[in-house]
Amino acid sequence: MRRFLSLALLLVFCAGVGCGGRTSRPFTVGFMPKLVGIPYFNACKRGAEEAATELTIKLVYNGPRAADSNEQTNLLDQWVASGSYDCLCVACNDPDLVANSLRNARKNGLLVVTFDADSPAISLSTWPPTMRWPRRWSMPWPRNWDPNQKEKSAS
Repeated sequence: MRRFLSLALLLVFCAGVGCGGRTSRPFTVGFMPKLVGIPYFNACKRGAEEAATELTIKLVYNGPRAADSNEQTNLLDQWVASGSYDCLCVACNDPDLVANSLRNARKNGLLVVTFDADSPAISLSTWPPTMRWPRRWSMPWPRNWDPNQKEKSAS
């Protein structure tokens, strides 16, 4: 698990650093489990903290106290509105409900990665596989990927 989280955070960090437009603040990842306080997500937290220390990036770990999708989307929306994050790494409680918040994050220039649970592909920057091969796979970042590029609306 630690190796996976290190690889995911390394990919996110490398993509973010090469995108330009950076400020003097450290690259910041918001890391959100489905709920805090259970052994599995505590292990994920430890692995993410180790990777963040190794990569010298800032990691903010927070999430719902219960498996509550509304609480998760509210916190995600707060993170996006704050402008303090470069990337969100999320284990989605309800993939369809969380998708709007993740889509909004991408429209605001944040990288979006899911772990443990997928979300509709349109809302993600990438989805690293964990225990199973994903049903749908999108390449992490196209060669000319620009986080400031606005998504085209499907109208």
